Amino acid sequence: MEKIRGNQNAEHAKVAISTDDRAGMKARHRLELFAGSALYGLLVAFAGVVSGLVAALRPDQVKASWPPTLSGTPNAATVFWIGIAAWVPMYFFREYVKGKEVERLARSSSDIKEAVQTLPPIDFVNDYSEMTSRSHRTLWELLPRQPSAALSKPTLQDELAKAIRALLVNLATLARSYDQRKVLYGVNVMVFVPRGAAEPFFSGIDENRVQRYLPPGFNLQNLEGVLHLKRSLSVQASFDPRAGIVVTGAQDAMKSVPPQTENAKVVAGAPADIVFGIPEKAFLHDERGRWRVLPGSPMTFIRWNQSEPKDVSKGVHYMHDFHRLEQEMKDGQGEELYLDDDVLRHLSQDYSDGGPESQVRSFLSFPLVGGDNKAFGTLNIHCSEPGILGNTNEGRIVNFVGVVAPMVNDVASLVKAWRDA
Repeated sequence: MEKIRGNQNAEHAKVAISTDDRAGMKARHRLELFAGSALYGLLVAFAGVVSGLVAALRPDQVKASWPPTLSGTPNAATVFWIGIAAWVPMYFFREYVKGKEVERLARSSSDIKEAVQTLPPIDFVNDYSEMTSRSHRTLWELLPRQPSAALSKPTLQDELAKAIRALLVNLATLARSYDQRKVLYGVNVMVFVPRGAAEPFFSGIDENRVQRYLPPGFNLQNLEGVLHLKRSLSVQASFDPRAGIVVTGAQDAMKSVPPQTENAKVVAGAPADIVFGIPEKAFLHDERGRWRVLPGSPMTFIRWNQSEPKDVSKGVHYMHDFHRLEQEMKDGQGEELYLDDDVLRHLSQDYSDGGPESQVRSFLSFPLVGGDNKAFGTLNIHCSEPGILGNTNEGRIVNFVGVVAPMVNDVASLVKAWRDA
């Protein structure tokens, strides 16, 4: 009983303390409101004026009263010191309240600035409407949605690849429009290829490319599969008016440029296809729990298939400056990664200035998801400069992801049909 009574007393004390706190907060709030009022300002000014007048009219008495004491006969000096004693704390309290108000206004301005930064630019809104219409027209022509026996017939891969590239160009255009800088944007698709049961584990894929971004001596039998980027499903959008859209891929890619794309040109001699290994679950982390997976496509693919519930806005993975990957690993920033020195060296060779992939400075990766809600590949938007989409504001990236998600789903539908054709 004593213990219960003690607990009850403690609870009553907590309630009493919280009630006192609330009362104190209300009183302090009222005092601060009064300190900011014109009447309070008038009182501060009055105390200062009275002290100033006394000092001007009776300077000898004020000098003789230093240091001030409570004894003696009240005179003009007494009025001076009372005025000073009232004016000093009243003045500094008013300045304190004004300082708090300035801080509040600064926070409000910062909130407004952040809200404005996350708003899509007007050019992006206009481009999005046009690109979405084009995307749906392309899907309607190649994959009609009315019940028909024709749906069971495979569509030729080259026609599907043409449609995919058209949508990728649209996404690259939207990313540049959202960014508003005169920079190079590219978009590509990586498709998951499961490991075969016996060697060669990946038919038609150079195993040297598979090993390039894996730790030395990594056994390919410990891979779940690879993400394979074929240059025929990759575009780069240059926005120099004289260059137009630059489409990377095969020599005959010119005929696959969407008809609405003006001044298109083809880059000959595109670099080799890119292959990222996807380790089995037991090899995803080191003994300290750090990821041993490359950022971007591999991280996006693995996290989507392992996370529940699945949310596209959280399933994307982005990096604002890929050139700083090694430094950020050392500083413990962002994802907790551990990559072998050989892997970092190959990344530096390929993605640093002068490397074949130097145009990838920052990136944003989406999972490509099938009807079973499992990722079968990724879509990657990359920029030639730091700061994907032109700003490090996370809200700005979240907004872009939400807006273009339907177009990414359209790409996923076409890529799945292309893969299965």
